[in-house]
Amino acid sequence: MKFQHLLFGIAVACGTASSANADLVLDLRLDDTTRSRNVMSGSSVFVDMFLVDTDGTSVMSADGLIGAGGRIFDVPSGTSATGSFFSPGTGFVSQTPPSVPPGIAAGQVTTMLFAPPIAAVVPGAGVTVAAMAGAMEVFIGTFEVTATGGVGDTHTLTAGVFGGSDNGNTAGPVFTPVDLDGLILASGAAESVTLNVTTAAVPEPSSLFVAGLLGVAAFVVRRRKGASTKSNSVV
Repeated sequence: MKFQHLLFGIAVACGTASSANADLVLDLRLDDTTRSRNVMSGSSVFVDMFLVDTDGTSVMSADGLIGAGGRIFDVPSGTSATGSFFSPGTGFVSQTPPSVPPGIAAGQVTTMLFAPPIAAVVPGAGVTVAAMAGAMEVFIGTFEVTATGGVGDTHTLTAGVFGGSDNGNTAGPVFTPVDLDGLILASGAAESVTLNVTTAAVPEPSSLFVAGLLGVAAFVVRRRKGASTKSNSVV
């Protein structure tokens, strides 16, 4: 009888997932919540991944996530960036995906056994461009991405699900999880991060002023040493 109840629960959960009308997106943001940054070739940035329920109507918003994950793609103007999963979001622990599909990085997380699902929260104002009123989100984790190429090259980073049988995003109770991957839309420009490869950072005006003072001081010291040496030689 218990087994029948379990099967019934799974059937209900699957029905809930297929009938939901929520638009879910895997959203990428830099660690300062922006979506664009100028970087030097070879330097790394930290990119946060969120699962966003753009209208707050999915089972994720009501029941939270028990598992999550995704991969990062790069559309470069030169050579592709490299990346790796850096750290899980609060409440999650990292796990190794059954398989790692194409992309520059992939990460999968889960809650501890019998731990409560990670609750969805309201996104910060103006953070989620694609979100409508009532949007909810869960922070999945942080990736480290290293830019490559020369000056003027760009990297457009987007996110996607694992695909295939690798169920990366699940909501609801542990024994009756709801698969959300089928509801996640392909990311567009609103959910992407752009890295622009530039030359070395230009110093702030205040830094230039201090450097100038130090240069003048060094010049004066050298002149004084030179004058002192000449006077001693004359004597």
